[in-house]
Amino acid sequence: MSTGCIVTECAGRLRKLADERTCGQGRQVMPFCLPCTLALEPVADVVERIAKGCATEADQDFLRQSYTQVPMIARCRFGRNTWDGVANLLEEAWDVVSEHIKGKHCPSGLCCTPSTFRIDPDKCVMCDLCAEVCPEDAIVGRPFVEYRTDNSPYKILVHRCTGCGQCVPVCPETAIVKVVEKRIEQNDREDVG
Repeated sequence: MSTGCIVTECAGRLRKLADERTCGQGRQVMPFCLPCTLALEPVADVVERIAKGCATEADQDFLRQSYTQVPMIARCRFGRNTWDGVANLLEEAWDVVSEHIKGKHCPSGLCCTPSTFRIDPDKCVMCDLCAEVCPEDAIVGRPFVEYRTDNSPYKILVHRCTGCGQCVPVCPETAIVKVVEKRIEQNDREDVG
């Protein structure tokens, strides 16, 4: 049994494989070996989002579909064994994966939870710099236009935000702040009730 979270362990395995892109004998993946080549990067991204608590149920469906279908069409034993290993690892802990996605936290408390950011409307000058750098288009609003009444203040869409923090250093007024969320654990709930 591993000492870390099974989702983080799986994310590490997939990312290592995706970054190295090698077959069993250490050679580069051949161009005709499409199943692993096409599936590795998006599946590694999904598992990393799950570990961070940023994934959606669509990601969960994509993951299950990928790790059940790719081993059947992988062209070599190394690819089949790798994907079978990932499938076994995730099937063992599918309830943990679901908790990462639906509960947005790690039951073992070992994974990083995503940083949550908020835009302070009193400090925001509506300059649009944060929205320009956001890779997930998670910041919505409109730049300030003088004498208009429909100026829309900026806000961060939590369901899109991955907590990368790229918006923080570009804000000239330090209007983007990190939100510290206290989670009430199950044991604490029982003590209260």
